[in-house]
Amino acid sequence: MDPSQPVILSLKSATRDQRVPLELLSIPGGTFWMGQTEAETQQLKQKFGEEEYQTYFTRELPRHRVTVPPFWMGRYPVTQGQYEAVMGSNPATRYNADQFVAAHKPVVGVTWYEAVAFCQKLTALCRGELKGGEILLPTEAQWEYACRAGTETAFHFGDRLNSDQANFNGTYTYNGFKTGEFRQVTTPVGSFPANGWGLQDMHGNVWEWCLDHWHDSYNDKPEALKQNGCISWVTYREQASRLLRGGSWDYNPGNCRSAFRSYYDPGVRFNLNNGFRVVCCGPRTP
Repeated sequence: MDPSQPVILSLKSATRDQRVPLELLSIPGGTFWMGQTEAETQQLKQKFGEEEYQTYFTRELPRHRVTVPPFWMGRYPVTQGQYEAVMGSNPATRYNADQFVAAHKPVVGVTWYEAVAFCQKLTALCRGELKGGEILLPTEAQWEYACRAGTETAFHFGDRLNSDQANFNGTYTYNGFKTGEFRQVTTPVGSFPANGWGLQDMHGNVWEWCLDHWHDSYNDKPEALKQNGCISWVTYREQASRLLRGGSWDYNPGNCRSAFRSYYDPGVRFNLNNGFRVVCCGPRTP
């Protein structure tokens, strides 16, 4: 696998006589600042006040440098068509909400365990194409590094986000920007502009599971994880809450920021908000 080239996995459709592609883009290695910026701190305190800021937003601190080796990441969140091709079922159909069900929309209603099972099965199905690589959920550091794509602003678009750039609840605002559209449903993947590395839907549409266990802040983050962002931050507790990143169609733009961190029980589906995106790590050719 050439680290400078995308990887396209070909999956057999569960419902049609055709192949379903899953594209992984090459993400270059590098070092970045992870966490909330001073500009965000000022904006959040101004908008929510000191007490609410301390309760909900200090989890994004302290800002720190992380080095991330090269890897590959899904251009989009995993779609329902891709999930069904690998797992033989579509979790989105569990809900009485037909407007959320479509092959090119992100899969929703998946637990963390189901997302991990998808990764394991996809690795087994595509072993030849992966050439020793492994499909995983991203670590929290990989996710933020890829989302930022070299930027240090609240969003990879800049310090403001509008509803022409992402799918979120546009009746809310962040950083004084005007209100916009609230679509009240997920949108087909790739409907909005990409970041500098070609990734789409990193802000909004669906929350995305990460490998890491939840920690209240970065205060106790091990130095080894700062030196290698491909290592997940886990504890000994299997039932620990897992990280979610990116915001969703139903959330305000402040929760869609590159630095925003959320969490949920790994066994809970969280209805129509949770999905995931995959990465590939493994042997690389020179």
